[in-house]
Amino acid sequence: MPFAFATAAAKHLSSVEINNWNSNQHEFNGVASLRRMFGYNRQYLYANFIFWDNDYIVEDDAVNITWYDARENSLDRTEYRLYYTENSVVKHAQVNDLLVVGQQTDNSIVIMIVRHGSQQYNLFMRLFGMTRVTSRFVICNNIAA
Repeated sequence: MPFAFATAAAKHLSSVEINNWNSNQHEFNGVASLRRMFGYNRQYLYANFIFWDNDYIVEDDAVNITWYDARENSLDRTEYRLYYTENSVVKHAQVNDLLVVGQQTDNSIVIMIVRHGSQQYNLFMRLFGMTRVTSRFVICNNIAA
């Protein structure tokens, strides 16, 4: 599958985003970086999810995702999140794995999880022009993918 990204954002995964015993929300916490990508209005979308590790790749196509403000009825607060339905890719994810949410030039969404410490991890850091990733989304610069 060729990739042509218009924009992407990355972060390290936290426990509450992926572990069912910590949360049943199935949500990635969004911030201003993702609002640049998805805007301010609720959206119902599909995404291709891909998990990368040294020895294998797992893919799930057309996973339902929802971009929304969990505090949309609040006058003074916003709390954007990217909800995903349960899928085999996220089941492989671990805390601190790299999460890349990419919007391709055709507006399709690709969500990639890359095992922290894998050979692919450093490759993805270079491809997406990242020098440092934290637990908060940052826009990727100099996308070379």
